[in-house]
Amino acid sequence: MSTVISRGSLQTAARGIISGTIAGNASWYEDVDITEDGTAVAGTPTGWEWRLILRDAAIDDATTILTLTTVDNAGPSGIDTLTISQGSTATTLQIRVPYTSMQGLDPGDYFIDLASKDTSDRVIAWAHGKITITDEPALFS
Repeated sequence: MSTVISRGSLQTAARGIISGTIAGNASWYEDVDITEDGTAVAGTPTGWEWRLILRDAAIDDATTILTLTTVDNAGPSGIDTLTISQGSTATTLQIRVPYTSMQGLDPGDYFIDLASKDTSDRVIAWAHGKITITDEPALFS
């Protein structure tokens, strides 16, 4: 798995661009560091609601295919999780999706969005982009 959040030229109002490739029949376990001006996100991001969603990039106005949130941590498998931890130099987004949830995703391109909502109901679009789900062989069933 290789997912990157960076500043870029893609047309988006989000603070960063997400890009990368994820194996379609493997667990998606990844830690992504988020920084603002070279340091951890200000405030108390561990107390905010964070949401990461995937939508099929081949379909206009596609419905959400996978949603991970820090609030209920119950994606399609009931055990998918999105967790935020706060360090001194970065805020870390921890993505934990078992292979059983990834198996339901068709290979191809997906739009991905990451946003947070703080305790004052301020919503921040942290990142937007496109990732590719690959057609990896199913090693476990």
